[in-house]
Order: sequence, then C-alpha cells, then structure tokens
Amino acid sequence: TAFTRPAVAVKSFIAGNWDLVVTDVKMPEMDGLEVLQRLRALDPEVPIMMITAFATVEMSIQALRKGAYDMLTKPFEPEEL
Repeated sequence: TAFTRPAVAVKSFIAGNWDLVVTDVKMPEMDGLEVLQRLRALDPEVPIMMITAFATVEMSIQALRKGAYDMLTKPFEPEEL
C-alpha cells in the first residue's frame, strides 16, 4: 500500500500488520525520521527502510539509532530493497 501523506500512513499502520515499511526522509507534513519514531513506538520489530536523495553520514547514523533497518540513497535498484 502506498501513501502520499505521512500522517495517513501512520494512522493506517496502527490499524494494520505490515511486513515492511519504506519511507522517504524528506516529505511534507512530517519527515521520515518522525515517521520512523512513531512507527517504531507502535511496533519495534517491523523493518523500516529509509530512502533519500540527500543522505549524509549524520542522517544515516540518526536513522539507524532510531531503529531504521537501513537507509538507501536514491536512485537505487529494486533489488536493493
């Protein structure tokens, strides 16, 4: 399922069971790190992949410390997921 609004994605996550979450870092309304924190609080086990076109070492470290499974830099190949 794809979402264009982070708040709707978080609300849907509360109601469902997910095998994998893929979220961008830069989004309107709520950034990917906030989405990561909210989802991690709801389910500490679900893998959450962060994607971004603006990766920095600091951002990657922060995402991994907050519980991201991995961070991929755009563009990437589908096999990398």
